[in-house]
Amino acid sequence: MRFRHRLTLGILLAAVILLSACSSIKVSNTAQNTAPEPTAPEPQCKKDADCMRVFGSTLGVCQYAFCEKEICRKRPVQDCCGNGVQEEIENNITGSKCTCPEDYGKCEGNLVYMDSRGREQTSSYIFWACNANAQCEMQYEDTLQKTAEYFTTFAGSGFSFNFYVSYPNPFYHNSSEFRVEYKLTDLDTKVVDPSIKFTEIRLMEGTNILYRAGLNLKFSKVGQTNITMIPMSSYDIIYPEEKKSVILSLDYEYIPLKKTVDADKNEIYTPMDPERKKYQTTIRDPVIFLEKAVAEN
Repeated sequence: MRFRHRLTLGILLAAVILLSACSSIKVSNTAQNTAPEPTAPEPQCKKDADCMRVFGSTLGVCQYAFCEKEICRKRPVQDCCGNGVQEEIENNITGSKCTCPEDYGKCEGNLVYMDSRGREQTSSYIFWACNANAQCEMQYEDTLQKTAEYFTTFAGSGFSFNFYVSYPNPFYHNSSEFRVEYKLTDLDTKVVDPSIKFTEIRLMEGTNILYRAGLNLKFSKVGQTNITMIPMSSYDIIYPEEKKSVILSLDYEYIPLKKTVDADKNEIYTPMDPERKKYQTTIRDPVIFLEKAVAEN
């Protein structure tokens, strides 16, 4: 009897546990089934015009509003400056930094370029700006350009010269010129024939010829002057901004005189064969060559 009583109690206890578990599952399922369903967004519009009121002042000049499935949306206007898209035509004109900086970015700032060692350099004299044709091009800071002057003397065999060299620095590659002035300051007609000639002029950097031209300058009297203007547009500049130590080189020729005395003790000066020589001087201040203005692609 005692065993039967214990068995009955065990069965009753198991039944209670099973019923409790089932009740929990039902409660859980009921909670899931009764969760609120997500609500659809409130309709914003029925037609495009309604969206103008929805967006108000947040609607950009180059945006238009439209109604799509009762929701207001924005879309950029094509070929409109300010829509954030770089297009060939902006507001009925060709798009560029000068016609539509809102989309293309501003045409401004100093020129950045790579030097011979592949290092990034920022020009001190060249900047980007819009020209009269609405092109973004390299331009020069004119206020930084000064006239540089160099003076030197040259004493030859029986004659002397003063040289005056002037040039704008920075030197605009496509428009500036060097000015070289010669002045005969001394001439001994007992040593040299009064016919000093300069036959060629060069501007050089080391052994590299930047400019070369023939001359036909003759000097026969003290005080005589002459001027040579040297354009540099033919020089092939490699980088937008180049700093060079420039050498002025001149080829010249003269006729020395040989002195003899005749039987009557008269001095006779006989012309000898022409002497051809070269004179060089390094211009004191380095020359800063700037590239000609080029429009941005």
